[in-house]
Amino acid sequence: MNRAEIRERFLRDPLPKRLANIAADLTRIASLSDNPANETAIVGLLLDCKHFIEWSAHDASLDLRIELAELELQIVCWKRQLRDTLADLAERAAMADAANRWSERLLERSGQIG
Repeated sequence: MNRAEIRERFLRDPLPKRLANIAADLTRIASLSDNPANETAIVGLLLDCKHFIEWSAHDASLDLRIELAELELQIVCWKRQLRDTLADLAERAAMADAANRWSERLLERSGQIG
């Protein structure tokens, strides 16, 4: 499936479900981050999250857009960190913790947890 097809399919879902999907990818990132062998998978998930955020922002309220922009900036930082330093264990643990916190925030915003 190409990027345009993925976008079209992703945008069929209502915003709360899209947020929950992004949250699920963040949880996957957190669970994979303890093993350096998972770097390729993590980078792929980071790119997916970045696209999903961009595609969802136009349907979000202003305050949610701000949160999504902050998350997108965090994703760019994580990607750079992985590329530049091959992140040591402590950096990977910090990324996992932050990814889990972002996941919970998005689940709250989606109405999945409250």
